[in-house]
Amino acid sequence: MKFISATIINFPFRRGIEYRIVELIAFEERLSAERSANDSLNKELRASSKKSWIKTRNEELIAVSHYVSHKGIPGNGTFMIMLSGCKIDIRLAYSGKIDNLQITVADPKWEFPEPDHIKPSGQQQWALMTILNRDGFGGWGPVRKTSQGFFQDQRPVTTEQLLDSHREGLQDALIRKFQKDYGKGEITLLVYAREYREGLTVERFRTVVQDALDNAASHTRGSKSRFRNICVIGGKEDGYFFEDGDSRGEITREATSPESPRNN
Repeated sequence: MKFISATIINFPFRRGIEYRIVELIAFEERLSAERSANDSLNKELRASSKKSWIKTRNEELIAVSHYVSHKGIPGNGTFMIMLSGCKIDIRLAYSGKIDNLQITVADPKWEFPEPDHIKPSGQQQWALMTILNRDGFGGWGPVRKTSQGFFQDQRPVTTEQLLDSHREGLQDALIRKFQKDYGKGEITLLVYAREYREGLTVERFRTVVQDALDNAASHTRGSKSRFRNICVIGGKEDGYFFEDGDSRGEITREATSPESPRNN
């Protein structure tokens, strides 16, 4: 299967249908190989917001593929992208267990004194990817939008600024989720801390995650207990995985099974 352009890719996964995890792994492997040889496809996948499947893949399925790798979940297990409006995003079923995932993305929260820089947001992240696509490199510094497009100042940052930006970005993402009511004890919160691997060593990553979790829990007065487990992923590499679970155990498949079996 050749992927020439994201606009003509037949994305194989539909909402409400079970697929084997090995199918997701195979799709990601093919996509990774093709984008390495196709710069246009690489740029389209990196910054495009026009195709809904690209957003699902970039913000949810990448996180799931890293999650199953870190957790050692077998490829013969299944995953399901849930229907819009469901309180969970992805449901995994493997080894007689169910793992209900609520997934969110965290980006570093870069704050600069310049009044005209784009504030930390999804737009800031999209602007950074747009700059990377155009210039072939990124950096540190405020991002501005002019009549000629997005531009970023190149400047050094201190270790303190680096750690603060990553901690605060993750903390804000956690607080947003802790403040919502998803029920109690049935859901794993999976946070995809994208770009964190590029800026942090494994040791600093784990310290930043623990601090962000503690701060977010304090801010929301224990609301993190609504989740059975909380996992933060900074990438597929060893060490960029942090799990903050409790002892309530796994949900069995018999207790709650997927509503929509796969149609063969």
